[in-house]
Amino acid sequence: MLMVLFQMGADRYAIPCNCVVEIVPLVSLKPVPHAPPFVAGLFNFRSVIVPVIDLCQLTQNRPCKLHLSSRIVLVKYRPQGDENAQHHVLGLLAERVTEVRETPQASSPQPVRVASAPYLDRIYSVEGEMVQSLETSALLTAEVRAMLFTEQTVASGQVLV
Repeated sequence: MLMVLFQMGADRYAIPCNCVVEIVPLVSLKPVPHAPPFVAGLFNFRSVIVPVIDLCQLTQNRPCKLHLSSRIVLVKYRPQGDENAQHHVLGLLAERVTEVRETPQASSPQPVRVASAPYLDRIYSVEGEMVQSLETSALLTAEVRAMLFTEQTVASGQVLV
């Protein structure tokens, strides 16, 4: 499977390319007042207002460090288990987005399931290193989805894909 590889601290993670819309450089984000700390802000991507989640803040309770290789990975987001829901574009701020790589077909299921981290998915071995994939559809709680993807956004046609 083709995956985008990136770092969060010392650990490597991956997102399947089949859910990636585009990878863009860091841009100025409009803050969202009173949003959870992991909501990095909003930006305009081809006339679509896109919310951006700071993956390090979400997973490690610290903001992403800004490197020259830090990027916003735009993904097609649809809540897990809701096949009738529309796709939205969601930006994921990640440290050191370094490569797109074919991962081995064989992978290991996640050995430990953590209820507060349902987005942690399979583990792959890439050049002898463990790389954990993220299930993007499980990143947001229903409360955060309702805040970021309002009916007004859908009604205005600001849904991509």
